[in-house]
Amino acid sequence: MKRAASLRHRKFRERERAFLVEGADLVAAGLAAGRRPQVVFVSAERALELSAGLGLSAESQPEADGARTAPPAVYPVVARVAAKISTLETPPDVMAVFPLPGRRTAKELPGAGGALEEHAPAVAAGEVLVVYADGIADPGNMGTLLRAAGAFGATALATAPGSADLYGPKTVRAAMGAVFGIPLFPEVRLADVVAALPGAEVYGLAAHAGAPLAEAARRRPAVLVVGAERPGLSAEALAHVTHLVTIPLAPGLPTSQWRPGDVWRTRQHVEVPCRAPDGPASLQLSLGGSAGQAGAFLGVGTVNISGGRVYAPPALQHRFFADLGGQVRLLGYDIKPQTPNAKSQVELTLYWQATHEMTASLTVFTHIEGEQRHVWGQHDGLPASGLKPTDHWLAGEVVADKHVFALDPATPPGSYRLVVGMYDPITLTRLPAFDQNGRRWPDDSVFLQDMVVTR
Repeated sequence: MKRAASLRHRKFRERERAFLVEGADLVAAGLAAGRRPQVVFVSAERALELSAGLGLSAESQPEADGARTAPPAVYPVVARVAAKISTLETPPDVMAVFPLPGRRTAKELPGAGGALEEHAPAVAAGEVLVVYADGIADPGNMGTLLRAAGAFGATALATAPGSADLYGPKTVRAAMGAVFGIPLFPEVRLADVVAALPGAEVYGLAAHAGAPLAEAARRRPAVLVVGAERPGLSAEALAHVTHLVTIPLAPGLPTSQWRPGDVWRTRQHVEVPCRAPDGPASLQLSLGGSAGQAGAFLGVGTVNISGGRVYAPPALQHRFFADLGGQVRLLGYDIKPQTPNAKSQVELTLYWQATHEMTASLTVFTHIEGEQRHVWGQHDGLPASGLKPTDHWLAGEVVADKHVFALDPATPPGSYRLVVGMYDPITLTRLPAFDQNGRRWPDDSVFLQDMVVTR
């Protein structure tokens, strides 16, 4: 049970090669897909009913090759124990621990010549569609994309390095069983995916300016690259994209069918470039002319652009200075609680200031380390939960970057080190980190303070 509870943390999922599934419907989806859980927890009050409903009995289960294997262990648990295992405020009646699939490379993608599983059907090149998640850091969005990929007929889903964990509890819940539906390839570079599928078309999903998805040629084999909601496709992804596609809003009546006196109401989404200066801007309208060229522009009003950018730090709980790669400075931080216990959530807000505009979207890491640099709590992610990626920062801009993370429940009382920094999610190379005297921090980890963890 302690092992199951630890699987809320990514490092323990990686170490144990297992993940937690919460909810009878999601566990049933795994069983229906032929996945065998290592252990199942059911509410003690309904243990027999729930076990029978899932088809879990004391009898051995048939395998595809006719052999029989022992059923997974089923443990009735009371509500107090279920609450320690579950990541939800109200624990579900059924939870299970499933093994993580083996680590996969792009060469094992369907259609690339690799074999995923012994009984996996072969996929012809003309059927291959790989959905690639480019920098999606939000677990809920990742789970939603997983469901959509399955519905879209994708043969695999791959994620960029630094993306949300495909097997994290929030992603698994949002995917609604799709985590079992298609082969998953976490932490794979797009360049490797493209190299493994020679001749594949690479479609980039854009908010605007792409061909309508329903009308695009969509030749196979194909890779469909989907970016994060706000940043969109990264520069690295765009370098591989051969076609931009867009999912348009529900269409109205074509202008060729408008009649004199008709009044039509339409909504247009105007994307403001991230480097547009704050202040008033003219809003102009144009109807397409011949050969797709814009016609005359009509001024329809003025809008005020406010990027919410801040160029002066607020009052800081802890002032600090660190220089990272000559590109960004750490000005200080706020933290609470000051003395956490093993059940606490730590809320750390870092205040960065860009010294130059950056072309790379960097990931921030926050670690609570013990002896021999063992990590007892951490959060890695894009600044401000992905709302303020570094490649959108302007010189001099100050960014408040909040990270919330839990300590390992097994963290013993004692003194720990709080360290932070930035790294490139593609190469995993950290930005060089220097203190105010120009001395480089070991391992490019900026030491903020000692933290005392209580019982």
